[in-house]
Amino acid sequence: RAADAPPPPPDDDELVVLAEQLRAALGDLAGVAIDDAATRLTVQLDDPQLFRGDDDVLTPRGRKLIDDVGGVLADAGDRPVWIHGHVDDTPLPDDAVFETAWELSSARALAVLRRLVDQDGVPERRLAAVAFGDQRPVSSADRRKNARIEIVIERGALAAASARTAPARSR
Repeated sequence: RAADAPPPPPDDDELVVLAEQLRAALGDLAGVAIDDAATRLTVQLDDPQLFRGDDDVLTPRGRKLIDDVGGVLADAGDRPVWIHGHVDDTPLPDDAVFETAWELSSARALAVLRRLVDQDGVPERRLAAVAFGDQRPVSSADRRKNARIEIVIERGALAAASARTAPARSR
């Protein structure tokens, strides 16, 4: 007898509504993708719209995109939100402010986090920034697609998500 498949995650109507609100706020823009998966909702924003070159300062268009997302997230209850910073594998110039892809992706994720908190009113306790450097590419054919910000909204409330990700304590 085959092992029973795990039950599907419970329906989360609020997250479905959140996905619809994000789609309405962002429209049908090139370089923006919204993926409503079984365990999370991911908003992927291509890097060239957000940042110039090897900088961590949001462009005017980048600020608007983040504010559009932030306006929805500010009213999204107690859901944890992860900001994933990714860069492509283009070598950084010798005179770059950031020495490594890790530093650049971290600074960009933090720039988005700060914008969500300072301008859009998303509570800090719901946010975390994560840097992936150039280690998680999504395209081998077009390296520019690998430079991106992903805003990941977890299903469930903050307390439940914290319990899943908290390190085990030894006694």
